[in-house]
Amino acid sequence: MTTLMENKRPTGLRYALAIFMKALSAFWHDRCLDVAAILAFMTLFAIVPLLAISISVLSHLNIKQMEFAGILLRYFFPLQNYQQMITKNISDFTQNATSLGIFGTFILILLSFELMYTIEDSLDHIWRVQRSRSAGKRLVIYWANLTVSPVLLGLSLLFSSKIREKGFFEAIYHFGFIQNLQHILLPFVMIFFVFFLLYKLIPNARVGNRPAIVGSFFGAILFQISKGIFSYYVYHYSMFFKVYGILGIGFIFLIWVYISWCLVLGGAEIAVAIQYFDIPQDAATNHAASPLSQPSRSLYLAMAVLLTIYHHYLEGTYPVTRDELARQIGAPLQAIQDILNSLCSRHILGTSEVRGGSYVFHTAPENIKLSKIYALFNPLGGKPHFLKTIPHEKALNTWIDEIKTIPEKELENRTLVDLAILEETREPPADVSKNETAG
Repeated sequence: MTTLMENKRPTGLRYALAIFMKALSAFWHDRCLDVAAILAFMTLFAIVPLLAISISVLSHLNIKQMEFAGILLRYFFPLQNYQQMITKNISDFTQNATSLGIFGTFILILLSFELMYTIEDSLDHIWRVQRSRSAGKRLVIYWANLTVSPVLLGLSLLFSSKIREKGFFEAIYHFGFIQNLQHILLPFVMIFFVFFLLYKLIPNARVGNRPAIVGSFFGAILFQISKGIFSYYVYHYSMFFKVYGILGIGFIFLIWVYISWCLVLGGAEIAVAIQYFDIPQDAATNHAASPLSQPSRSLYLAMAVLLTIYHHYLEGTYPVTRDELARQIGAPLQAIQDILNSLCSRHILGTSEVRGGSYVFHTAPENIKLSKIYALFNPLGGKPHFLKTIPHEKALNTWIDEIKTIPEKELENRTLVDLAILEETREPPADVSKNETAG
């Protein structure tokens, strides 16, 4: 089925600028600065159990605790002069954690999983996901991330140390250029992979490889640039140490964790802007407006959703995902999701696990009464401003205009099939039951 929203995508610099502006607008609209503050606060509580789990995994690679903490800070913390102090403190905290009993260990693991849950919830909000994973799936994904990430860091440490011991590489490593290249390139690659794992595995959404790669790439670049700027500022202009003394390192660490989460969320917004470039932003739904004027209450948009699904039903490209509906109708993801939720709550539509979560008719199309749709949604709002020309628009406009004059009894007899005027009229596929219900 062709896209209902015919947008001419810009190219080159104009496309990059459009992506940036869309991501920046979404970053503000999603309150990412506030979310980053929550994540930074939770990271302070979870960092010790996270490191304890990581060190336990890396013990099988013969990597020492101090060595791992050192490379972790070298990759992710900008102030090299204070890395040794922080490494020692974190190492002491981790050793203290290993002396806890069963109950204490359980609390530490719970803190780690609570942080992972908050990360998932934050990224799900950015990707407009409303269906959460089951507890079992979450447990598997969280544990995989907690173990795979330190293994990648550990392998990079082994690689960088072993390569210097091998013949030709041992000789060329003493060149300053090679050492500088390693200190710049290796942290960038590792940060890129950490970002990519977050974007690809954590959200309960089908994140494309290209958006995840581009978002991770720009996120890693901004991370490296921010490290340099933050380090320069702290060494030359910061008053933390003059005011707070040695306690200033704690404030600096917290601020950097906050900046890091801002960059993670910013990279996620870039990935979303690329993946959903041809879908209007949720800001267009005007949440501040009257509830009756919002797209989630729009009779016009609800009928556009039902007619589009019915078209897929006839074409045999059924069931339909939320993203397909948003892209074909040209409506924001959240507006489409709100409409789908309302239709599902009345058992007009149902959900299916096919294609990673999609929508089917719970009630057969010939049994969907237009009077029921009329009663569920607001007919006064008219056509939402973000919608452009869509198929069946003439029939839809005619029906909505006639609602005021059609007798209630006649409206009761009209169904979705009566309204669905398609380019080619044909019967539904034989293998699709008219009484198909959602699973």
